[in-house]
Amino acid sequence: MAAKRKDSKPPLGPNEVDLFRESMRNVTPLKSEPPAPGRRGPPARKAINLQHRQAPAGIVRLDGDLFYRPGVSAAVLTDLKKGRLRPTATIDLHGSSANEAAVRLQRFIDSRANVAPQCLLVITGRGSHSPGGHSVIREQTLEQLRRHFTVQAYACSRPADGGSGAFYVLVRSGRLD
Repeated sequence: MAAKRKDSKPPLGPNEVDLFRESMRNVTPLKSEPPAPGRRGPPARKAINLQHRQAPAGIVRLDGDLFYRPGVSAAVLTDLKKGRLRPTATIDLHGSSANEAAVRLQRFIDSRANVAPQCLLVITGRGSHSPGGHSVIREQTLEQLRRHFTVQAYACSRPADGGSGAFYVLVRSGRLD
């Protein structure tokens, strides 16, 4: 058994991580330095466990109907909002219970996480048949999308694809570079 180093520190708790992320939210990264001598190409890509990976903070606009992470280009975001990035797969969560919808959405996104970046269509409905016209599934789905590591952005779909009852979701590969 290896001895513990004297200078090692205990891991940060969840509150400390959140506090750090909040304090670093408006910091602009420095330009990257050239790679160290002797390094040969990019590191090998490794699959990650998406269930335990914490998603970086993102920006929410328009009462939650638009979300994107830093690094998503303005052009890609415009294409997503205007429906120019056509969905490669669709999931319809109508008629699902809140728990069932959460599980189905998780499986849907995870099943596409190890392929090239793509646009997905997630249909939640507007909640017009829900008590008070409030869609629990819609709100839960948007929160779940913001927490998912591979989700880079989402925007309300065009009326032909469901309007405010559906979302274009931009996902990237769930592999580390």
